Amino acid sequence: MLANERGHTYVGITTDVARRVRQHNGEVVGGARATRGRGVWCVVYVEDGFPGRAAAQSREYYLKRDRSLRRRLAKAAISEQVE
Repeated sequence: MLANERGHTYVGITTDVARRVRQHNGEVVGGARATRGRGVWCVVYVEDGFPGRAAAQSREYYLKRDRSLRRRLAKAAISEQVE
């Protein structure tokens, strides 16, 4: 999960988190339209260890639909980084 300074979040799947963040920030071609023009994005939450792409996509779908969960996860992750 990515977040920007305005409090927006973005959820997606990838096999290379660092490359994908660079894409979203416009450093490398290929970022999502949803993140363009919304400032700098940083990683606030990562889940890994899914047995396959389908399982990862299922979790992505769930996180994209539950905005309150996304907000709670982002807030908790940011709080942990500050401590």
